[in-house]
Amino acid sequence: MEIASLVVALIAALISLGAAFGTWRAVRPRPKLKGSVTFAWTQGYTTSTPGVPAGRMVGLHVLLTNASSHPVHPLNYELEVRRNGQWISGKRLQNWQSAPVELTIANNHIQMDQQHLVDWPPRPIHHGAPMMGFLVHLVPGITSEAEIEGYRVTVTDVFGGAISFEKDAASAHRYSASNDGGFTAVEAFRHAGATVTTI
Repeated sequence: MEIASLVVALIAALISLGAAFGTWRAVRPRPKLKGSVTFAWTQGYTTSTPGVPAGRMVGLHVLLTNASSHPVHPLNYELEVRRNGQWISGKRLQNWQSAPVELTIANNHIQMDQQHLVDWPPRPIHHGAPMMGFLVHLVPGITSEAEIEGYRVTVTDVFGGAISFEKDAASAHRYSASNDGGFTAVEAFRHAGATVTTI
């Protein structure tokens, strides 16, 4: 009789625990992360690593906002480019401290370092404090910017939640123009604090 009562009590406790967990999942605060790509640029690169094809260094200027009162803690940023309808994943640069990225846009030499990146070092995105910065990944096999049809970024947080946002190549490259009435890519680099030198 005592064993039967114990079994019944255990089953009731498990049911109560499951109901409490289900309620918590339903009412827990959920991050409301949104993102957008402002503009993009690419630059060719070569590699001496056997078996790794040359490609393009792809940079995106991104804006991330969080509509929740709870901070979002991103764990991973994936940058992809679309070519012939297929998405190709990039690889994050690993050697920022030893070799800052240098690129040339519209007769301007630009030098960047880690402080201009959104993906490294990882940092939270708070409500009311948009995060703006750059993603720079190496995309193998792309030989020309003209091959790229679009860009996609996927941000995954520490709990496994993920959001993706895209921009077509024509719109992403439009900001490199200096007469479209908006800010240019070079101005965005200057605003971010990158070293910009006219050549």
